[in-house]
Amino acid sequence: RHSLGDLYDFTKDVAEHCEYITIEKKDWDAGMPGRSGVWHVVTTTSRRALKAEMRARVSEILRTDRDSIERYKKKLKAEASKEAKGPKSARLLFEADIWDDFNPTSYAVYLEEPSQDSRMFRLWERTNDFWRLSAISVPAYISVKEAARTMVLQYLGPPGASGVLSFKAGPVFSEEGLESLAKEYQRGG
Repeated sequence: RHSLGDLYDFTKDVAEHCEYITIEKKDWDAGMPGRSGVWHVVTTTSRRALKAEMRARVSEILRTDRDSIERYKKKLKAEASKEAKGPKSARLLFEADIWDDFNPTSYAVYLEEPSQDSRMFRLWERTNDFWRLSAISVPAYISVKEAARTMVLQYLGPPGASGVLSFKAGPVFSEEGLESLAKEYQRGG
């Protein structure tokens, strides 16, 4: 039910502690930046014994590290709860129908200004009554106008981009003097 990959590394925390596994690491390099790594060659002398050993190690981690796991689960729950409620204070940036994979989807996209929790302008999207924090954000040192402009371009692409079926500007466009950009999106480029 809960992914613990952010807390634990399977190789370091489980596999390397097992006697019935051998992990051989081989560096490789393709002679180009970003094209190198480590091959992991894994062998075992007994699959059954290794399986039992790994189960025992995972049980030990779960038993001895309950506090960390509980804190991690609470953190995940709080983040999910925040996303379910949406932003505390954000202004409607735009509404758009966007072609997603198989069908058009209506999006309402909101701009959240920097706060003590986040020193970034962030985008929230609401689709089918669900809130989701977008990965798009810009630093707080730029103006609201530039933040809105940058985020719309990152989210939708340039005016006339394929996939944007309809566009309706929110109050941020008129408040920040971005009416010309809104018109470009409304007429499709």
